[in-house]
Amino acid sequence: MNGTSRRGIAALVVLVSAAPISLASLSILSGPQQGTHVGNLVTNGSFETGAPAINTTVAWATGTSLTPFAVPPGWTSSGSSNAYAYWGGTGAGPYQVALSDNLPDGQNGLYFGNNFTDIDKTPTWNANGTVSFSGTPTFSPVFGSPVTLSQTVATNASPAATYILSFWASGENAAFASWADGIFGLRVTNVLAGDPIQYLTCPGGMSALGASHRFEFQFTPLNPLAPVTIEFINWGHLKQWPDVNGQPTGAFTSELVLDDVIINAIPAPGLSGIALAGLPLFARRRR
Repeated sequence: MNGTSRRGIAALVVLVSAAPISLASLSILSGPQQGTHVGNLVTNGSFETGAPAINTTVAWATGTSLTPFAVPPGWTSSGSSNAYAYWGGTGAGPYQVALSDNLPDGQNGLYFGNNFTDIDKTPTWNANGTVSFSGTPTFSPVFGSPVTLSQTVATNASPAATYILSFWASGENAAFASWADGIFGLRVTNVLAGDPIQYLTCPGGMSALGASHRFEFQFTPLNPLAPVTIEFINWGHLKQWPDVNGQPTGAFTSELVLDDVIINAIPAPGLSGIALAGLPLFARRRR
């Protein structure tokens, strides 16, 4: 190998090593849907596997006293003994859960029923579906604990520069647009220091967000060698909160209905093609 070839390969090594490394992040997206069922890393993201027969429901929040009971395969759940979260689908197609908007995928979804909750800080509903506070809010559910659903997703087995998290959210009674928007939480571990909760709008049908909304986030793990855990949290109907997302004081707020949870790996534009394309040039120079 002559000097020119050595210098060329060295330059490629520098180029590859200088490729930008994405920092850990979690950012909400807007625009056309990017999440796809092809390559979905979430197990049973549409809650069809193991689902009850259509027009029947089962309780799913572990800890509830209600029967029949079953947790969707691939997921972990929690709730109080009084929680009435249920899994299923009603109708003849399209299907709903708890009078939600029409489910986007399959026949089944999850309703996070959990009665009422107090909250100690005033929420601000934002146009992109997020909800913000002046500080970290404290929710005080009447039943003592929230209803939660979580799954650990092996993103580390599908290495990528970034990932897209996509899910569909509606609210109880949203099909009739008679209840105001509520609030639910999303926590994604291994993407932000401290694993903070993201507060999001539960669409009730009365606001500009409509009867349902697809949330999409782009994230990069803090530790790419470890998985991420996604967790959805519902504290309950907000108790008589004034000015609920522009709705009248005392408007009844909705509770979460969830479906179609997706995580896709999004590889970065690779530099391997550049390197490989350059090798014939160096080979010719060597000859």
